[in-house]
Amino acid sequence: MRERKFCRRIVDMNKKKKKSAASIFIRNFVRSVVLILVLSACGYGSYKITFLYYDKVGAPKDNKAAKIVKEYFGDVKVEDISKNLILSVEPESGQIKSMVLEIFNKSTSNFDYITIPMKTQFTLSNELYQKLFQAGCEAPQIIRLSKADEYFSEETLYQYMVILLEDYFGIDISYYTVVPQQTFREMFKKEERTITTEGEQPVTGQYSVYCLKNNYLEKVRQLNDADAWEKFIKESYETCESSLPLKGKLEYVESYLNGNIDCAYFHSIYGQMKNGYFEADKENSAKMIQELVNNTVPYSAPQNTESSNLKPSSSDSGAGDEVNIENLVVEILNTSKITGLAASYKQKLTEAGYQVASIGNYTQGTLTQSKIIVKDQGVGQTLLNYFPNAQVEVGTLKTGIDVQILLGTDAAQ
Repeated sequence: MRERKFCRRIVDMNKKKKKSAASIFIRNFVRSVVLILVLSACGYGSYKITFLYYDKVGAPKDNKAAKIVKEYFGDVKVEDISKNLILSVEPESGQIKSMVLEIFNKSTSNFDYITIPMKTQFTLSNELYQKLFQAGCEAPQIIRLSKADEYFSEETLYQYMVILLEDYFGIDISYYTVVPQQTFREMFKKEERTITTEGEQPVTGQYSVYCLKNNYLEKVRQLNDADAWEKFIKESYETCESSLPLKGKLEYVESYLNGNIDCAYFHSIYGQMKNGYFEADKENSAKMIQELVNNTVPYSAPQNTESSNLKPSSSDSGAGDEVNIENLVVEILNTSKITGLAASYKQKLTEAGYQVASIGNYTQGTLTQSKIIVKDQGVGQTLLNYFPNAQVEVGTLKTGIDVQILLGTDAAQ
């Protein structure tokens, strides 16, 4: 009997130990989860408090941060491919209101203008953030361009805008030009454009893009010789501030004469509005900017506004690799079952110069992604301006047809 009671005690003790171990594990697990949640809440709270603080009182303006400017900025030189950051500034407050990156290629005489929304928010690299911190600048690591005048002193504000964009997009900006807000408004107008990003997963969105005004274009068209351009540049330098000296700017006169301002192209960095700020698509924006910088093909036709941010096709550039669109005979078949879709695209393509031989309905199923079937390799690339998500493939077509377009449901978006 004693032995049985003793064994029972041992079993009961083991059960209690198991229950005790399980309860300890559960308590520790719960504590860990609570700790993680508290730390996450503290991190998010400090982020929100930082922005609220800067919104109310602004960050201290410390001129020690000027040391970073000296480190990044050397002598500004004239470059074959200049990247000029144009800043629109309100004279009274000194606040930056608008921003456009102008890329000018002396060899091709191409003008490209890239809109950078002032509501853009991004994270500074750890390296730059540490340098700013060590220099005594209290700007947050998550920075919003519209708040830049609160983070940096008036003496270094414009240089820091260049540094921030170079750091984030990995680009080299040649110089900056500060123009009064009224002058900027006389040069540029805003247009709403539908733009599709490039890459493996293209995204289409609405963007506000700064384009040159007709009155400004007309003024530039009147500059027919070097003397007229020199006078124009000298007059503009009387009202603007630039890190590029006047003497350097005048070295572009000959290239400006060879350019065609009517063939200027206008773009925007990629991204989307999110909770009141613009979240930039860093990777695709940097890639787009680099492609524009590296472009060696002169523009010879105005930009197709339906293909903004796409590389100019050979029909636009005069390169001659693409078959002349006027010689292409196109057939459009609607797979989406959306009434009138084929007729709508027939009108668009006809106005663009394509020969649309026929339209009709596709009877072998519904496609979600449009498809472009071409008779010969390399044909029909310009059609991607209208169908940026389409799949292009070589196939057998009926006699007399060079390209067959199968409209998927994406064509209606």
